[in-house]
Amino acid sequence: MEFALVVPIFLILVMGIVDFGMGFKTSITVTNAAREGARFGAVGWPAGSYPADCNDSATDDITVVGRTCSALGVSQATLTEKVQSVSVTYVERNGIPETQTGDSLVVSMTYKYDFITPLGSMLSTFTGGSIPATLTLESTTDMRLE
Repeated sequence: MEFALVVPIFLILVMGIVDFGMGFKTSITVTNAAREGARFGAVGWPAGSYPADCNDSATDDITVVGRTCSALGVSQATLTEKVQSVSVTYVERNGIPETQTGDSLVVSMTYKYDFITPLGSMLSTFTGGSIPATLTLESTTDMRLE
């Protein structure tokens, strides 16, 4: 009888630990990917073969966005599903982006994290949706152009 009462609490605790650990790892990976893309853009875009974009679409600064997405280390299908946005912005003076040495380059990334265990959907169900079943992880990195 006691075992039947303790097991659900223990399982929820274990699922929380697993999801927290994997979510924290994903958060660090997203932060490092944004940092990698900003560093790539700051040093002058050395040659490399990277995807056109996270979703295989052409944008401005495609090499920086492609490097940011490839730094995540996941498949193209996962990128298309999980990466919500990657943006590259420069300091603007009089409405014109500045790309001179010392100017700022900002890379922002938004990533959708799905819980690995059913804990997210359980919490979302029990709280009436006030706790979402997925998390949105965001990272912004600012570097000076070299």
